[in-house]
Amino acid sequence: MNPLRMLLKNPWSAVGALLLFAGALSAVLVQYVQSGWGDAHRRAGYTLTETEAEALYPQVPDAENAALDYLRAADRVTYFADDKTVLQEDLPVAGGAELPEPNAPIPPQMARSIREYVKRNERALEWVYRGAAKTQVRFPVDVLNVASPDMDRLSHLRELGRLLYVDALRYALDNQPSQAADALMAMCALSDALSREPLLISQLVRIALVGITADAIEQTINRVSLPPEALQRLQQRLEDSDFQTFDPMHAAAKNEFRWGVTWAESQFADEQGDRGSPWLAFRLLHLSGWTVFNETLKDRGMKVVLAAGEMPPHQAIEAMPEVDYNDIRATVAGLLLNALPRLYEGQVRCIATASLARTGLAVERCRRAHGGLPESLDAVTPEFIAAVPTDPYTGEPLRYKRTDEECIVFSAGPNGQYECGQARPDGSRLRHEGDMVLRLYAGNSGA
Repeated sequence: MNPLRMLLKNPWSAVGALLLFAGALSAVLVQYVQSGWGDAHRRAGYTLTETEAEALYPQVPDAENAALDYLRAADRVTYFADDKTVLQEDLPVAGGAELPEPNAPIPPQMARSIREYVKRNERALEWVYRGAAKTQVRFPVDVLNVASPDMDRLSHLRELGRLLYVDALRYALDNQPSQAADALMAMCALSDALSREPLLISQLVRIALVGITADAIEQTINRVSLPPEALQRLQQRLEDSDFQTFDPMHAAAKNEFRWGVTWAESQFADEQGDRGSPWLAFRLLHLSGWTVFNETLKDRGMKVVLAAGEMPPHQAIEAMPEVDYNDIRATVAGLLLNALPRLYEGQVRCIATASLARTGLAVERCRRAHGGLPESLDAVTPEFIAAVPTDPYTGEPLRYKRTDEECIVFSAGPNGQYECGQARPDGSRLRHEGDMVLRLYAGNSGA
């Protein structure tokens, strides 16, 4: 009898045969996927191997490792209240008080809170400065375990950045310019400490630390006259850092993609040894879903990331992937992809922030040398800065405005529109929709 006719005559036999066929096909596809995805992605340059990820963040001898000093400092931070979430109402930066504009005096009660906070944290600061003097840093984290970042550690690093900011303010209040410059240099070192850590969340914290550092520079150079050599050293430190490249973000994105691919492949692992079971037919459904996951992550993710890295920063954000969260098959991939636009936008802000800070330092050096604020940035180049940095939001040079009371170096900011140096009233360099600005006042302490 014709086998096909037999199957048609007995539907259950047909179903059984179909399940067996699907199971066999699934087993073949599973084996193909497990062996093919990772290698194909690595050949395309989308992922790092585990060895490459660990090599990006090599181990450092304990005696030379600044990270261990930073962690000791974090353990010694003392707050005004037992509950660190209760902010001291008169303390700026690390507390609940708003710091006055750089050309306005710090109120007496705020000054007392600043000095008291620094005094309470002398031991923590001692360890921070010890770490900042070292050139190697490697935090004790598992860079292969993307799914479980050490959020407490990253939160503590932000707290140390705020502590150093308050310390710089203390030295400005006490008219100790060399020590204030040392505090700013330590902030740069702390901000750069995460640059080689290939985790997306670590790079977002690094970007936040750069913003805190830029705010501290603006406040400090308007409140105390830093020595010219300290200004030059600080400017050089910013220029030598990774604040203005996409390299740290690329390493983190590749490592996260490596983890995503490894995780997707693990969905097909045959832990029970049941590869011949008819239930493998249902893996076809899984295979369909995870293949969409893989292709979504690859096509909307790493292809775009690597291409955007070759673009000017102001074009990179527009190229970032958009994920359709209504497509359930792409939901898991979407969770990973959602971090990429945030990171790119944050890195563009980081580039703008660092560019404003080092341009502001060059303007201050020019003021010291020539006795007044320059009329334009042409007077600053090339003696004090090789060239005016590019605004990452527009691709044009940063802009400059001079009045009798102040000068403003500004970027167009996230909306890409120049608004004559006008920022939102909150003045937040990282969140406002207006221009990103750095101000130097004609009558400040550095004049």
